[in-house]
Amino acid sequence: MNAALAASAFSEFFQKVVAHAPFLDEFADNIVMDLIYLAVFLGIGTVIKNSLPFLKKFLIPNSIIAGFVGLLLGPELLGLFDFSVPRLENLIYHLMTIGFAALALKEREPGRSRMAGRSGMFIVSTYMVQAALGLALTLGFIYVVGQNLFPTFGFFLPLGYGQGPGQALSIGKQWEDLGATYPGMGFDGGANTGLFFATMGYLWACFGGIFYVNWLIRTKRAASRVGEAKSGERHQEVVVEKDAADESPMSESVDRLTVQVVLIGVVYLATYLTLYALDFLLRGQFGTFGTTIANMFQGFAFIFGSVYGLLARMILDKLRAKGIVKQNHPNNYLLQRISGISFDFMVTAAVAIMSFTAIAKYWLPTAVIGIAGGLVTIWWCTWIGRKVFRKYPLENLAAQYGMLTGTISTGMALLREVDPDFRSDAADNLVLGSGTGLAFGLPLLIVINLPVQGYLKNEPWYYFLTLAIIVVYLIALTVLMTRRRKAKAEKPSKSPS
Repeated sequence: MNAALAASAFSEFFQKVVAHAPFLDEFADNIVMDLIYLAVFLGIGTVIKNSLPFLKKFLIPNSIIAGFVGLLLGPELLGLFDFSVPRLENLIYHLMTIGFAALALKEREPGRSRMAGRSGMFIVSTYMVQAALGLALTLGFIYVVGQNLFPTFGFFLPLGYGQGPGQALSIGKQWEDLGATYPGMGFDGGANTGLFFATMGYLWACFGGIFYVNWLIRTKRAASRVGEAKSGERHQEVVVEKDAADESPMSESVDRLTVQVVLIGVVYLATYLTLYALDFLLRGQFGTFGTTIANMFQGFAFIFGSVYGLLARMILDKLRAKGIVKQNHPNNYLLQRISGISFDFMVTAAVAIMSFTAIAKYWLPTAVIGIAGGLVTIWWCTWIGRKVFRKYPLENLAAQYGMLTGTISTGMALLREVDPDFRSDAADNLVLGSGTGLAFGLPLLIVINLPVQGYLKNEPWYYFLTLAIIVVYLIALTVLMTRRRKAKAEKPSKSPS
């Protein structure tokens, strides 16, 4: 109570200062101030985690703690920081695309396409398991319990757990905005519901991940084999940034970080122009289906950013191979830092703008689907993961589970617990699998909006058709990624006569 009064008094004092100092208006009510707020929250979150010993035992990202700090101090509770929720929603959307574009521009080791493909199939198969479970439970709440839910409610399980807060918010907002085009037909509170699912996923990744890894070790469900790694298989993190022979030197007139920002800017421009063209061609030209598909493409801007990032990387590599470009302009270290900053700010903003109104409205189905989703993800990772990742099962299961309930950052955090030196191939499978998963995940992007069409047309059979398609595709992926290739028999060499 005293804290609330103090916060209210400080907020009132701050407003009076602004009123009597017109030059401060340049700082107020714009996205720069929102970024400053997020930076303050990240600073407070980092201090809290470093100051409380019990928090260090859990793999809670600093950005999650910072997000809850923002939620406490923001307009939803104490009102000390009056940031703009719509602006932060847009910021989350753009930061997610920037982060994935930066990751796509990174250089990767050749010769890992086969395992990257299997890893990508495993990632998408987990999305399918989560989607099938979420949709089935949603239909149960609609037809058995009689609760009025938007038909895609359960899809927040793969969106929030599997793909993170940015995607959950983006797609949830698209479903919510349907109400503007079709009055009374939108997903009321869709964006905030997606964010809450993403937050639950982080809790499963951070707290559940610790118990999951210990359970794997204790029950010997997966053995660590990092001791068997050859010296050539050791993967180390880049700690020191220095000039390489084929990189643009840091002493040039254009800073190396500026070059990375320019590359990301070019990728983002290509993404924007593509989305603009698709929106122009689809919206209003093909009725409700065209509008829905256009909205879907806007929600998946990060995929276009990733594709254009990979394409830009391929073009630059080709130009270097032909000698047209002399220097390797994309820098893995700086690109990783840019993506890390983007995701830290994105996660902080996503948690800070959660609404308790939406949480209270859907608390029962959210709790049931969220808990069931966490348990089923553990089961699927353990059962199928051991068949897919035979070489380093413990390391890969820990990393994949952390990513499939949180983000790549939580997956890497769990991996460090069992493989601190990155001697296994789990880190490569995590990153490269996310890239190849884009191709295998395209059917899900199409199927995910079929229930919306059924809802708008009042044809519920679309819901069950969607569930059937997901199950069939899941079976196909499972067969493909678990089959073992037969080793080719070596031809006996002819002995000299």
